[in-house]
Amino acid sequence: MDGGTIKHSLRADSGGVNALCFSPNGTKLAGGDQAVRVFDVDSGDLILEIEGHTEHLYSVVWSLDGSQLFTGSWDQTIRHWDSETGEEIGEPWMGHTGIVHFLSLSLDGTKLVSTSADHTVRFWAVDSGDPIGEPLQHDSDLWAVGFSPSGEFVACGGADRKVSIWRVPWWDDSKAEVIVHFQLSWIASYHNCDCRRINHF
Repeated sequence: MDGGTIKHSLRADSGGVNALCFSPNGTKLAGGDQAVRVFDVDSGDLILEIEGHTEHLYSVVWSLDGSQLFTGSWDQTIRHWDSETGEEIGEPWMGHTGIVHFLSLSLDGTKLVSTSADHTVRFWAVDSGDPIGEPLQHDSDLWAVGFSPSGEFVACGGADRKVSIWRVPWWDDSKAEVIVHFQLSWIASYHNCDCRRINHF
């Protein structure tokens, strides 16, 4: 096939589209600018509009079962929503002191990781919104983050054009020794944090 065909042209928000994410079953698309808008993929209909952030939306992620949404914003908060009703679940997750650029969900769906203009990576418990461990400090704005398939590591990168790979703070040490044995020459301790950064530059 030489090219694709536009199925729907959707109006997400008056300010532009900063974030998009398909639901796990592929039937819905969430995105928007300041408001979160959820569309039916088959019909293109707007089926839900969620308001709550006070600044532009920067990232949106679905829970594994599609029942919840998580959003990060310029207002420095992460918010947790019921994807059917649009009701906010709990209070905004506070901690970042800069724009929340990106969110990523762990493969088991129990933890969320975020990056920010405040130069940190933060981990959160999905069920409670509580922070997990101490923030991972970097030297510049962080724009992207993702979990490894094993769940042992997160990789993050940003304005300084470097990628850092960290072992997550809850990983079992005995299991980690086997997985990273061939990488021991790359591993350096980072202050007193429970995580270790792997440098390969």
